[in-house]
Amino acid sequence: MKRLVLTVSRSAALKLAVALCALGGLFWFGSVDLKVLTNLSGSYDVPLGVFFLIALTVIIAAYRWNVLLRTQAIAVGTARALNITWIATFYNMFVPGGVGGDATRILYVLPFSRGRRGAGVLSVLIDRVLGLLGLVSIGFAILLLRPDLAFGYDSGNSRALVGVSVFAAGVVALFAIPRLLVGIPGASARPGLLWRALRAAVLILRDFSAHPGSLAAGWALSMLLHVVSLGAIAALGIWSGIGHLDWAGYALAGAVSMLANVLPLTPGGIGVGELAFAYVCRLISGDGVSPFATILFLFRALTALVSLYGAVVFVFYRNTGSAPDKAAPLT
Repeated sequence: MKRLVLTVSRSAALKLAVALCALGGLFWFGSVDLKVLTNLSGSYDVPLGVFFLIALTVIIAAYRWNVLLRTQAIAVGTARALNITWIATFYNMFVPGGVGGDATRILYVLPFSRGRRGAGVLSVLIDRVLGLLGLVSIGFAILLLRPDLAFGYDSGNSRALVGVSVFAAGVVALFAIPRLLVGIPGASARPGLLWRALRAAVLILRDFSAHPGSLAAGWALSMLLHVVSLGAIAALGIWSGIGHLDWAGYALAGAVSMLANVLPLTPGGIGVGELAFAYVCRLISGDGVSPFATILFLFRALTALVSLYGAVVFVFYRNTGSAPDKAAPLT
């Protein structure tokens, strides 16, 4: 146990060191320049609006997760799901390594699982997968509207290529994968703890796949969440006056940066997301001078401010193990 704690602590310290080095490099080479923001003479209504949009994404994420929980008759309730999501958001922003947001949600949902702990754990993992699927879908949608950002020109062929890709991804996600899961045998005589755990996971995944309407709703909520997030990033980019990209360029760079944030290199992708955002902005615009990473850095700072509410919830929240509203499986 002590060896495991020591390993986790070393991993967290290494990730934090990488994040500090990445941020230091961004400031040193001028990719993040806060002086650009202080020179703005306009009002700060856009950052304030982005603050509330970020809070809205937390609410959407909580509702999406509760949809998945209800498919397994895990009675958490919308209000408690929202409280847990706020706490998880705070952990994601301010706890480097060790216990992340997903692990926090798992710990809080286990008392409500009542014999279905595996379903509670997998609800968090499937929620994460739906989030990534929604992000990729919105990225493809941006390319569908503006294929010139990737292909350098706008043509019917490029639009058709992107459209077919989006349609194929949707078919595979919602129909092909559930059919494959249903085809996996539910019983096996093979011994071993690992095989029994894998068999249990397959059975739970089959339960989730039996509710394609709920999975589709989760996918739709994920796309809505990322439309709000990427729209907020684009609004900050246009408001800041950094570079000369339009909303689509900033939104596409934001989508790539969010994918980069998933890489387990730094806590919450700090520094890595900014590097990816700046690279895509410079690649699209051909501008190698403007401090594009400042835009995402500001978005991350506003996200941190929003997540502070999770600390308040953490202090006053009580995990009683029962929910006020009865959960019924969705179809």
